[in-house]
Formats: sequence, structure tokens, C-alpha cells
Amino acid sequence: MIEVYDNHIGRCVAARLESYETAYAEAGRTPTEQDFAEILEDCKSVRIREIGHSARAIKGFIGPRAVVGVPAQDAQPQLEKSSAHGYDIVVQKWKTWKAKTQLQPAPAKVQGPEKQTDVSILTHKKPEFEIALASLASKGDTPCALLFLDLDKFKSINDTLGHLVGDQALREFANGLLRACDRKGAIYRVGGDEFCVLLPNHSLDEAAAVAERILREVRTVKIAELPDGLSTSIGVACFPESAGDHTELVSQADGAMYVSKRAGGNRVKQADRR
Repeated sequence: MIEVYDNHIGRCVAARLESYETAYAEAGRTPTEQDFAEILEDCKSVRIREIGHSARAIKGFIGPRAVVGVPAQDAQPQLEKSSAHGYDIVVQKWKTWKAKTQLQPAPAKVQGPEKQTDVSILTHKKPEFEIALASLASKGDTPCALLFLDLDKFKSINDTLGHLVGDQALREFANGLLRACDRKGAIYRVGGDEFCVLLPNHSLDEAAAVAERILREVRTVKIAELPDGLSTSIGVACFPESAGDHTELVSQADGAMYVSKRAGGNRVKQADRR
């Protein structure tokens, strides 16, 4: 049983490192010395957390089966010892990644808005969202809400009025998000007309209130070719109220958005509480 949980711990730590490598590669960013230090510290915290979870699981399994009068063995020291080899392998991979980046020529310096935001819309890009989500996940039990948004009838706008009007509609939509979410959270463009908003330390109800504010703000947007304004479909989810982890948080918010859209759009849908 120790070996099974040991393998689980190793996979968790390795997966965390790989998630960082993938996110930085997709963002076209090179981690700084501080970034590398934080990544290693995060991997260490994953190992410690998973050792604790595994030890409790083993104790819970053995407890009812323990021989009367013989105390249940504490598995944590064994897990710490047996998982050290797997953790050393992850650290070696981390060192290799760090060494490779140091051998690469330094990238040309890019100013913040061009580096971190969409070139046509002043919101963050999808790779930045993945990095932010990984960072939040590394903080364990920190509450976080997520909004997924889709601009209603965007394909129809492009098809009937042209892509220039479609681009203008997206910009005005994004500006409405920025106004509604001022100092509340970070906004990311994750697809053509799909956006998401990360709201750290927001409950499900608090996030839904932000979503309703976005809905009202977007309804006020008017452009010459669209005198009736814009509307959006919004899905709201929250960790830990409606999702067990940050991966499930994404699927819950995305799923709630599609429920809103199928109901006709121009509305907010909350994910179910667990």
C-alpha cells in the first residue's frame, strides 16, 4: 500500500512541474530566478500535502482492521522516506529546465501590455490564465471563483455585418468587462468570443453578483451597427463550493455558461453547490 501511495505522490509532483513547463512554453515566457524558486517551492508543497493526504488515507484503511491492543502504524515517516527518490527525480528535471533556459539567448524586452495582454483587446491571454490558475491551485484551500463568458450571437454578427464590426463588438464587450470587474479580478480572453474572469477570495454568491454587474454593463454597450446592444451568457463556479479542485472549477464554470447559452443567453447561471 505504501508503494501505491508513493507512486501517487510522485505523479502529483511531476504533474505540477509539467503544468508549469507547458504553461510557460505556451505563453512564450522564460521563468525568472524568482519564478524558478517559487515553482520548486510549490512542487515541495505538493509533495508535503500529498504525503499528509496519503498517510491519513492509509490510517483510515488500516484503522478498522488493526489488531486489538496494537496501535496503528503511522505511515507518514515511511511515505516521506519512500517518496524522496521520486521527488529527487522531479528536482533534477527542474534543474534541467532551468539550465536550458539559461543557455538560451535572452529574449527581446517587451513592455507589459504587449507581453501579457491580447494585442487587440486589453485582456490577458489564455496562457496567462493557465499560469494564474496553476498558481491559485498551488495555494491549496484558497477560495476562488471563476466566470466563463460567451458573447451572444457573435457568429451572426460576423456573418451578417462583417468581421470589422465583429472585432469592434469584441473590443466593446471586453471594455464592458473591464469596467464591471474593476479591481475585482483578472480578465482573460480564452477563445474567439469566450472570456473568463478569475475572482480570488470570492464566494459563489459574491461571484454571481459580479456576473450580474457584467450582464448589466454589457447590455448598455451600443455601436452604430448594433443599436439593440450586446448580451452575454455567463457561467459561475467557485472552489470549494461547487468544485473539488481547480480543474473541476473550469469545467463547472464552462458547463454553467453553456446552460445559460442554451436557455437563450443574456443571463447568469451558477454551478450547483457540492
